[in-house]
Amino acid sequence: MEQYIVSSNSALELKLVRKPSDINDPKVAFYPDMTYQVFGNMPDNIMEKLKDYITPNFYSNIDVFEKCLEDEPSFKPFGNQLDQFILNHIEENKKFEVYVIEDENTEFKEYFNQLQTFVLWYIDSSNIIDFDDSKWKIFIMKQVRRVIEIILLKITNRQNKDEYEKYKKFVKTRLNWPFQKKPTKLMLAMPAEEVEKIQKADSIVKLEDLDIEYNELEPSYDKVIKRLEISITV
Repeated sequence: MEQYIVSSNSALELKLVRKPSDINDPKVAFYPDMTYQVFGNMPDNIMEKLKDYITPNFYSNIDVFEKCLEDEPSFKPFGNQLDQFILNHIEENKKFEVYVIEDENTEFKEYFNQLQTFVLWYIDSSNIIDFDDSKWKIFIMKQVRRVIEIILLKITNRQNKDEYEKYKKFVKTRLNWPFQKKPTKLMLAMPAEEVEKIQKADSIVKLEDLDIEYNELEPSYDKVIKRLEISITV
């Protein structure tokens, strides 16, 4: 019987999906620590256990879900912006915005209830926030992503090959940062020619992955630019 039992901490895979390639990318996956708070010891019906923690109209069709990702670059958090700051991480400046929630309307409550699920996955004996308790003050922090890239694309002359390639190189450099790797201890012990072969093969795969990521990204940027142009015209 034990051969059919697996820990739900390792069976459940979580992803914060921003673009279609993230869906099947194992590098963006992470795992929970406290699944027993949702599933108990041995759940017979997983979806029955989850129904109290996920929105009733969640997507089960990948194509429909991918379509919804088109709006991700233009997402604006609930609440009023309170502050913003910039952190330097791996030679890249990352901008963050902080929002405070003043109006806890129905739409926000539905959205925030989904965020609160993370509390159950990672904090032992955790409780969900009671919106009726006035002592709670809710803040949301959002990383501002790709705003500069969208603006630069808007002003880039894509008919000019050099200018267009310079822009694509700029974006791919940012996409490549999370995957920069130092030589492993095993590689340090290997002959130089073998290390060179591995790095060359890895580089080819990496370039292919970056091309795929970029080709998914640019159409979403174009849609944001088009929406902005329409809103300005109106």
